Amino acid sequence: SYDYPKVFVGPMVPPIHGDTSLLDSPEQWKGKSLEDIVNFRLNLVRGNYVARQDADDMSDRVRLEEQLRFMECHPNIDAVGTDVILVDSAAIRAGTLEIPPDLKGLDRRNILVHGSMFFRGIVFKLVGGYDERMRLSQDYELYLRMIRIHHMSISVLSKQYYFLRQHSASLSSHFIFRQLYYSVLAKYFVKNNSSQKRLGVRFYF
Repeated sequence: SYDYPKVFVGPMVPPIHGDTSLLDSPEQWKGKSLEDIVNFRLNLVRGNYVARQDADDMSDRVRLEEQLRFMECHPNIDAVGTDVILVDSAAIRAGTLEIPPDLKGLDRRNILVHGSMFFRGIVFKLVGGYDERMRLSQDYELYLRMIRIHHMSISVLSKQYYFLRQHSASLSSHFIFRQLYYSVLAKYFVKNNSSQKRLGVRFYF
């Protein structure tokens, strides 16, 4: 009634055991994988939400506001993405990508756009962050783990709030076959819900 801001109450230490000094020492991150570095940063997040945004893409100015509003109105949803406008290297509109609200097809391939995703902060604490074994398709493995193992819910706003840049130098263009390979591994890991060592998986590229 006095417009007092919302306050988050919780421990102000990383939710991991042992020496955590590495998390606060970026100079020691040299040689670490992208997944390792992202997980380091996620372990330091104390906010209620985590938003993704790829450096080469763009978002509508109201994207985060709309996703925040949706999440606060739907406490049963753990993450939400958006529909997408495809643009070329000059940021000229080249098409659209409409994602089925029921996420039909996600069990076969990744239909979500990682840069458009908006998560509850607690998600990464509960699921353990991104799988460092995944050199590509890390987001796909995360979505499958959230849904199949942790029984979380993912939704999509049927609004085109994200601009996905597509060009010959993009990661998806350069490593399409590697992405397919790691997408298969993602489904395999989640289906078995086990460690790489016990499964005897070997990475070929």
